[in-house]
Amino acid sequence: MNFVKNALICLSSMLLAFATNANDEALYDKKPSKDSSFVRLINIENHTRTMHADGIKVFTSNPREITNYVPIDSGTYNFSVGGNSINVTIPNKTKLSFFVVGNDLKYIVQDRNADNRSAKISLFNLSETPLTLGAGKSNKTVLEKVETNSFKSRSVNPMKIAFNVNTDKNILLPTPQLILKRGINSEVIIYDGLMGKELIIAESEW
Repeated sequence: MNFVKNALICLSSMLLAFATNANDEALYDKKPSKDSSFVRLINIENHTRTMHADGIKVFTSNPREITNYVPIDSGTYNFSVGGNSINVTIPNKTKLSFFVVGNDLKYIVQDRNADNRSAKISLFNLSETPLTLGAGKSNKTVLEKVETNSFKSRSVNPMKIAFNVNTDKNILLPTPQLILKRGINSEVIIYDGLMGKELIIAESEW
């Protein structure tokens, strides 16, 4: 069984303390190798979802829950959530966020964080409407026209500030105050819920 399958089996069995070789140890290090990639599941559905890679369980996510990133080796995998599946080739040094919309399993690819000196803000638009992110009481545009099933990011100064998710010039959803920290990507995730657009806030280090 290949390197990543062994790693995922260890993960699902929670036997992370015993790595069989140097590569396995790198997978579970608190600071993965410089070439590591990562995957996670953003569950925007109303029921619990389990994600598999090549038939092996990676993680389970409750409704409105975002899993932690799991390190994974580069290569081609079959990812599945429920009855939805997709083949994905993962390059080095990337982060993939998977989510289900309708009957389709989709994903968004980001580069890993390269600059630990600044903070970063991202808008993930998993809704059907192009969106813009504005900052503070002035609602000054920070990220403009983020299309459906995509994201935009930019480096910003560390600070505490609230944002607004906008459609055209109209404020759609305000965020709580976010603490923007050096080396951390603060993420505003928008999706279409049962009662309209909903918001999740997350942070990622890698």
